[in-house]
Amino acid sequence: MWNDRRTGYFIEPAYGGSNYINSSYALMYEMNSGERSGSGIGELHSKAIGYQESLDLAGVTATDFAAPDKISDQVTKEPLDGKSIRVTWQVPSDNGTDYYHKVESYLTGSTSMLCGSNVTKNTLVSGVMGYYYLVDQNGDTVVTGNANYVQDPHVNVVTAAYNQYLHIAAVDVAGNISETTHILIDAKDVLWKIYTKQLIHR
Repeated sequence: MWNDRRTGYFIEPAYGGSNYINSSYALMYEMNSGERSGSGIGELHSKAIGYQESLDLAGVTATDFAAPDKISDQVTKEPLDGKSIRVTWQVPSDNGTDYYHKVESYLTGSTSMLCGSNVTKNTLVSGVMGYYYLVDQNGDTVVTGNANYVQDPHVNVVTAAYNQYLHIAAVDVAGNISETTHILIDAKDVLWKIYTKQLIHR
């Protein structure tokens, strides 16, 4: 914050990881240290330019365009009864989209810039929301948004006398779908529970 020589107003600078104060216009000021490294010239191609008199930026739309990581094929298969199993997988990480911001300060009604902030990088990650899945006999089916949906990282599958495949893909809050993971469902590989009961002699 500094006291402007020409207007007498206290003004807060726009800043990101570090501050810049044009000391020729400041009677007094204080700086909040941030993180920055290196030197050089940065070029920012703007996708949106606006003007406002408030000290914050709200209501600006930013979209996550990056899909989550592919689900690992290292899953657990837990028998539920004599026919069904529960397939459980690890929650994958979601990826985000980088946005860059720069702010410049002007006197009201003037086109002369007082100061400009450094360029800040913000990564928008919407987060994994759930999973699309389907079961068939093909080993390479690609899952889309038309498949079945679950929010938790597991699904129950009814086994059959033939081999089946569970196809799963993660989806984030923005609707980005990951690559499909294919899990072989073979009833012969399942460690089925053994049920016993006491024999009664008559």
